Amino acid sequence: MEHLLGGRAWRYEMGPLSACEVDGFDLDVALQTGQLAIEVKSGRRVHDGDLRGLLALAESHKVRQSIVVCGERQPRVVDGVEIVPWRTFVDWLWDGDLL
Repeated sequence: MEHLLGGRAWRYEMGPLSACEVDGFDLDVALQTGQLAIEVKSGRRVHDGDLRGLLALAESHKVRQSIVVCGERQPRVVDGVEIVPWRTFVDWLWDGDLL
């Protein structure tokens, strides 16, 4: 996660980046005062089961934006979770468009 965010993490005033477990699901999580949750998947397709951890986190905390960064070609939204290609995420990060 730290490599993905690189030198732009400062822009979002994030606390320490960490992984966590929610309801038995491991997540790659970056939280900006509890508003942003990010999961990174290496596959080309995100399935509903891949969202369970982010959905559980959104239920237990007030998460404003949940994102899965992955190898899909087109962005889409499933149950409020934004599924975005890694290049789109990098553009958002560098342009300051997260949250």
